Amino acid sequence: MNKRIDAILGMMKERNMFPGVHRYCYELNVDDELTVIKAIGKARSQAFTIDEHCRFAYENIVKWCIGDNTAMAQDPTTKKPIAANMEKGWWIAGNTGSGKSWCLEIITAYCHAMRFQVDFGDSKGKLTWRNVRADDLVNQYMADGTMECRSYHILGIQDVGTEQQETVYMGNRMPLIRSFLEYRGDRHDQITMVTSNLPIEHPKITELYGDRVASRLNEMFNYVEIRGIDRRKK
Repeated sequence: MNKRIDAILGMMKERNMFPGVHRYCYELNVDDELTVIKAIGKARSQAFTIDEHCRFAYENIVKWCIGDNTAMAQDPTTKKPIAANMEKGWWIAGNTGSGKSWCLEIITAYCHAMRFQVDFGDSKGKLTWRNVRADDLVNQYMADGTMECRSYHILGIQDVGTEQQETVYMGNRMPLIRSFLEYRGDRHDQITMVTSNLPIEHPKITELYGDRVASRLNEMFNYVEIRGIDRRKK
């Protein structure tokens, strides 16, 4: 029976019936990589720093980038550390000015430079992605009906929850970000990165995007919060 099961599972894998994400582990020193992250941040602004409010986020997202299985996330309810999932993206929550968008952009630059490899079912690629503001996605759809980046293997969506909820193009009304999250939540060969003022389990998430999206978010994302004062006012 075990041989039969192995044969069936082997056939399914060979035919790529359930495509997923396969990550690779890179034996890099986390402290060294954080030094690189700091240099990238300083290149953008000399005021950049990794302090007690954001260290957990940076340290563990860097671990996720290099495929280190000791990477931790936060439980969305208790906020206690839990094991991160290498196949999930990240939902980075925080108050206005806390530095969550900077975090995503700096990590994006780091991954672009490092060119970490990742497999997406039937294709190989790099752990790199485009970051787009949620309201820019909405505006683009209103202008020309474009939704192509919905299908990107990896996509970063910034400021989720602040965008116009209903979008109209050629008379067709579309709750665009809800559509993006629903579509990507049903795919196991995609990674989504999000920044938002809203915690992943905030009641407004369900209000804005519905139960269907809310029920998928924990399956799609590792969760982390960045707290502290508004860094723009420093």
